[in-house]
Amino acid sequence: MFELRSAGTTSTPVPAGRGTPGGSPPLVQVGVGWQGSVVLERGRPMRRYDDPVDVRKGWVTGVEGPEQFLWRGRLWKVRAVLAHWVETAPWWQSSGVRAVIGSDEPAASGAPPDARGTDLLVERELWRVEAGRGADAGVDGGGVFDLSFDWSDGCWQLVGCED
Repeated sequence: MFELRSAGTTSTPVPAGRGTPGGSPPLVQVGVGWQGSVVLERGRPMRRYDDPVDVRKGWVTGVEGPEQFLWRGRLWKVRAVLAHWVETAPWWQSSGVRAVIGSDEPAASGAPPDARGTDLLVERELWRVEAGRGADAGVDGGGVFDLSFDWSDGCWQLVGCED
């Protein structure tokens, strides 16, 4: 379903200044919560969004990806790319798969409209980034965001936030 490419040398990235005495604990995905929200080590679920964002790409900590993004009128500067992966469309919800397995059930009501009879090669690229606001992005505490780039329409979306 997706390919996970680590942005660092460890499977659990720890941004600078995190996980040290006096600092907040590292953000680590420990499971999936209610309705697919990602649960991070701090115990707060990652809220899901589907908001369009403007993204400026560049190099962050040696990784090419989102460098800045504009969300709800605020500019966020990316401090670190924590993870990068690719997801395909939910092919298991397509009408072709239902026909093969002999299911008469329509596609799930929560399924995206393009999952009902879509091109199974549709992909979107996702970046999990740590970002903050302002000139000194470290002052506000920032947060962790999931940004998505859909190759079929060329649009960026903010799909998750833990701040």
